[in-house]
Amino acid sequence: MYDNNILHLWSLPDRHKQMGNIEGGVNKQLGRVIMTYLQNKTMELNSDYYEWTDIIHDQFRKEFNNFKKHPKDVDLNKYVPPDINIDQPPKYNKNDLVYRRLEVPIDKFGNRLHNMKFRQGDNRYETNKPTKVLQVLAYSSPNPWRYILNGFPNVSYAEAELLPAKNETEEKFIVRKIIGKKTEKKIIYYLVWWKKKLKKDSTWEPRSKLLEDNLDEYIKEYEDDIKVKRKKKRLKDKANK
Repeated sequence: MYDNNILHLWSLPDRHKQMGNIEGGVNKQLGRVIMTYLQNKTMELNSDYYEWTDIIHDQFRKEFNNFKKHPKDVDLNKYVPPDINIDQPPKYNKNDLVYRRLEVPIDKFGNRLHNMKFRQGDNRYETNKPTKVLQVLAYSSPNPWRYILNGFPNVSYAEAELLPAKNETEEKFIVRKIIGKKTEKKIIYYLVWWKKKLKKDSTWEPRSKLLEDNLDEYIKEYEDDIKVKRKKKRLKDKANK
């Protein structure tokens, strides 16, 4: 899409608040106009009517666009951005470690829980994964400071959506799965594929460190999978003989 000069913006999955201006504004108003028309036609004809394209014509588009502003309608040479109130310094600075507020409930392994609705007692913040602040932004709003976090380039978080990771000294990443194993100088290492990382960016981690981080379930899953594959291979070799 980029090579064809198509700008396709996208955000963090499940972060529906970022779509509020579209869903609650434009789409809601469009739906109201169209559904009112269909309802009136249904009552007029005394039968269901679905031809909503009847009213999508030049006049409809013209009237609707009167409520919108496009960049081309603004003289950028005369535009003066509103003042940004930065009397209060930002709560977090670049490279600070924070916990972000979750959009959906997850378990300690980063997997989604039940029906994606929070229950009483569910974690509301990703407290098992401290994340580094990459950039601090200022906006013209009563709460001007927003933050971009490592691994989340398409969303900015308000201060109310973050908690300080006071007792953490480094970032942590969530394991997707273990995909390899080796032994060097009598030390066992596992090849870890991290969530939100490409497979090629997997890293070798010592078994002792994974156990220290309570990741024994991933080790067991990998070892069990290896046993199953070896058993299948033996049976296949036996059948071929």
